[in-house]
Amino acid sequence: MFKRIGAVALSVLVAATVIASGSPASAADGWQRAGVVSEQDAVEPLHCHPSDYAVGCFQPYGEWIWLYDTSANNIPVAVKWNFRPKGSSTVSRSGVVYNDRGMAAGYTAINKSFGDGGIFSFQTCQADLPTKTTKDCNEVLRVTT
Repeated sequence: MFKRIGAVALSVLVAATVIASGSPASAADGWQRAGVVSEQDAVEPLHCHPSDYAVGCFQPYGEWIWLYDTSANNIPVAVKWNFRPKGSSTVSRSGVVYNDRGMAAGYTAINKSFGDGGIFSFQTCQADLPTKTTKDCNEVLRVTT
């Protein structure tokens, strides 16, 4: 999926810069719906965490959370995340980014804002929107911002 991104890195960098400048980073936490975007808007390196039903990714450059629903089961998918600032062992922010648009939406993403050198931890899950809970999450992946 994201392997094709490397071939268009330069044009992608330009596109992501335009998008980032046109859409401010979201500092909000909690539950947020990801917007539909183009796969070509991604900038490497992406740290992806696939599961049986979705691919969740974090892009440290620009702090983008990516989500792609890979299952036709009509269950929303999510990236459950938290952030610890540099030098801290305490989580300062957390949330869930979800896609309830299904496979047809393709890639979805949301732009966040985190301090440099912190630890972003995330899991790819299924989401129950009425109860705002996640289930069937894969193991936690940690990435330095």
